[in-house]
Amino acid sequence: SLVLLGLLAWAVSFKIFQPIKEAFVRQQTFVSNASHELKTPIAIISANADVIKSNKDDQWINNVREQSLRMEVLVNDMLSLAKIDEGRTTLNPEEFNLSDEVVSIALPYDAVAFEKGKNLIVNVQNGIVGKFDRQSVRQVLSILLDNAVKYASKDGSIIVTLTTSKRNAHPVLKVYNDGNN
Repeated sequence: SLVLLGLLAWAVSFKIFQPIKEAFVRQQTFVSNASHELKTPIAIISANADVIKSNKDDQWINNVREQSLRMEVLVNDMLSLAKIDEGRTTLNPEEFNLSDEVVSIALPYDAVAFEKGKNLIVNVQNGIVGKFDRQSVRQVLSILLDNAVKYASKDGSIIVTLTTSKRNAHPVLKVYNDGNN
């Protein structure tokens, strides 16, 4: 009777968790499909903005172009998340200067921080070179900087540091703000 009760409990638990599993699969499929579907209109908007901009220098067109590029990044991030959820992600490590990469990623955020009345401080140790997945580094640092600028206190500071640890010479990247969120 215990074996029968165990089999019955297993069958019931399988039935209970089946809708959760199906919802998770539907969510993954939706994110993947939505990301793919959004790529086409973004490409069209971006191309049209480029054509209009080449004929006329207008701040409104520049804003459209910038926002279409931002949407493209967001869609690519969604696709990356869908691939991670499906276990299809791969890293592509390549050797490059991480110090230069961090500075080039952080620089555009200086203007964003300035517009919001905040101060961006970038303190990067020069010459940190190694094998990293460049796209992942860009993605993670952009997310961290975006959130740091968004949640820093008014008239506050965002501090980006890149150093090597003293124990094992691995790079250590820190993004700090003085906000309370």
